[in-house]
Amino acid sequence: MHNFTYHFGLILIVLFNFSAWSQTETTRELPYSFTNQLKKKVPKAENFEVSDSAWAAFKKKNQIGGVYKKGMWKNVNYNAEHKGVWDTLNDGSKVWRMAITSKGAKGITLKFSDFYIPKGGAFYGYTADKSFVIGPVIEPNSFFDDKMNLYLSSIPSDFIILEYNQTAEVKDTPNLHIQTIWHRISDLPYGYLHQLPKELPIYQLYSKELKERRTKTAIKYANVAYETTQAPQYNTIKHGIWDTLKNGDRIWRLGVQVDFDYAKAITFDFYKPIIPEGAHISIYTQNKTIASYSRFTQKSTYSNSVGQKVAFSPKQVYIIEYYEPLSVIGQGKIELTYCRLKLTAKPIQIDR
Repeated sequence: MHNFTYHFGLILIVLFNFSAWSQTETTRELPYSFTNQLKKKVPKAENFEVSDSAWAAFKKKNQIGGVYKKGMWKNVNYNAEHKGVWDTLNDGSKVWRMAITSKGAKGITLKFSDFYIPKGGAFYGYTADKSFVIGPVIEPNSFFDDKMNLYLSSIPSDFIILEYNQTAEVKDTPNLHIQTIWHRISDLPYGYLHQLPKELPIYQLYSKELKERRTKTAIKYANVAYETTQAPQYNTIKHGIWDTLKNGDRIWRLGVQVDFDYAKAITFDFYKPIIPEGAHISIYTQNKTIASYSRFTQKSTYSNSVGQKVAFSPKQVYIIEYYEPLSVIGQGKIELTYCRLKLTAKPIQIDR
């Protein structure tokens, strides 16, 4: 493994040994193939092909009330034993690589039904041009949705490469079992792909006393209950931060941290949001391990509160982003009123 100075475009956030970055100068351990020539070529990409007619029908069905739902998916049975290519280096180290493509996708997300990285191993996912990288995952990690599946967050390309590196000392075997490939329909949030200049304000939602009470509740009512906590009406007027882009569009961001372990999913509820044409709300984590698939878009005024659900990662900072084009500046209204946690009896484990 080698440390190397590379140029990336996102702020590097190192939390839970899992991060994403691109195009701002930083020193970071990179995939072995970035700085070394390997003997074997990556095999032809595993292809998730979507016909025009199927895609048109899916988009029509899944745009409901101004909200684009997840994206098209395909169940597969890929693992490092039978797919991709392994290179064994002269010193005994090993490198595994695999390519996946889904033409026209805004990004590709992978769901793993089994994911284990032994100590001394490192897992990455990146775009073919190497401009955006997720990883390294350098310890056994767990990032779950509410059904306890693990997701590798969207890599912003329709052609991606997965890579696993391990040193010669590693005797354990990684488990990299891909169950589902997601073809993303929605654009990724602007802040997910770009560095914004202003510092993000972060609000804590759970006090120590509240956390203790919620922990007892989670153990008692796990898997059948949501625990709701009221946010102090965070809104685009009094809270968060605005950034204005060069083209005149502007972005409002709010950081929310939930210091809680007994949850599998989190839903953010917005009170009657007003989202003008071209504007939208997205949610993602600060370290880019989670990005919402759907996003709230133009529907004039929502008559009721609406919620957006994403996977839960303990102690992680969630960023709520509202993008507003120049043509509708000042017409939108966003207010976060509640956060709802899907409870679990056991704390989510970051490391096995």
